[in-house]
Amino acid sequence: MAILTSSPRKGSAAYTLVITLAVSHPVMACDPAIFMGTGASYDKRISVAADCSFEDPYVERFGLEHTRNARSGGPAVDVGNGRIAQKIVSSEVCFPFEHLLVVDCNSGESTLILGAPKPEAEGSYLGGAYIEYIQPPNGPISLGPQTTVDALIATARSNELEVVEDARTFLEGTRKRDRYDIGCGCDLYYPQSPGAAD
Repeated sequence: MAILTSSPRKGSAAYTLVITLAVSHPVMACDPAIFMGTGASYDKRISVAADCSFEDPYVERFGLEHTRNARSGGPAVDVGNGRIAQKIVSSEVCFPFEHLLVVDCNSGESTLILGAPKPEAEGSYLGGAYIEYIQPPNGPISLGPQTTVDALIATARSNELEVVEDARTFLEGTRKRDRYDIGCGCDLYYPQSPGAAD
């Protein structure tokens, strides 16, 4: 279970998004779920809730084998002043790879920043990537009502974090039925903004 909270930092208007995972992963080798057949019972259309959280189970095909994968997102969070943030999780292998989606609804600009490995992983992404390790107090990515997408990209790059400058390009090549509208949070919190119309 994941808990997403926002709280003001002392002495500033910035907000910190804190993610707590209540699930521990055993330390062992694992393989993606590979199965034979069409995968029609697993490969379903994306399902989006009113709070913009979503689930998208899908299947990648490799010849006659298929790998069960999943992409999901937590609820969109209003950071303030036309900015929204959301945790996006891609579970293409054994462990989750979390991304922090930030959209400036005022301009329609967006970015997607990959989380970092757990500290005990010593930089290895074999155990997944988690956004709690790129946000305070663990990391440099701090969100607030005045945060700009350009500033987040610059901070991510200067700290050698993997970043997608325009989050809309993240799902390019994905079937339409599996695409998530990154402006969903803008539709929810800032329906008259350019980001909502995008």
